Amino acid sequence: MPERHTKRIERGPRPYLKAELSTQEMRLKQMGAKIEVINSFLCYIRFEVEGLKIKYVYNLNRKGQFFLERVKPYPQPAGTFDTERDVVESIKNDIAQIRQLARSSHFKELIDMNSDLRFLSKRLDSICLYYDIKPEDIAKLKKSLSDLHGTFDTVRDHSQRVYFETEPFCITGKNPSSVED
Repeated sequence: MPERHTKRIERGPRPYLKAELSTQEMRLKQMGAKIEVINSFLCYIRFEVEGLKIKYVYNLNRKGQFFLERVKPYPQPAGTFDTERDVVESIKNDIAQIRQLARSSHFKELIDMNSDLRFLSKRLDSICLYYDIKPEDIAKLKKSLSDLHGTFDTVRDHSQRVYFETEPFCITGKNPSSVED
């Protein structure tokens, strides 16, 4: 009898992705999760503007809205939009703002500070999840955040505005309303 040769054809980097997802879904359900599978799309957008790489990702949520996030030069959620036209307009404005930022002599410092702020957010998350924080330490953290908001307000008040096409989202130190899921 002739030898049989089987050739497995792998499509993409993870040929068993559906099985992996089913296993993950089962494990999450065992943990008590309610899972809603949405057949959707995820769109990656890449630009190079004046030598600077700018990347975005957006997807369609369960309400039929587009959730947009800038990935590069630093991650920043851009918001939820009702139409693709709104997504394009947001990206257009964001690119114009980043182009303006890239002209700053302090561009690298500003990007590095943004990275430090994201790291602080991760540290806060870790402290909250792994430690029983004392009330006096919570008060210290709140005071530090309040001081930082004050510093941002001071910097804004004595800096020249350079972009006028849209209004800033978080120009004041007031926390915007929480995002619904």
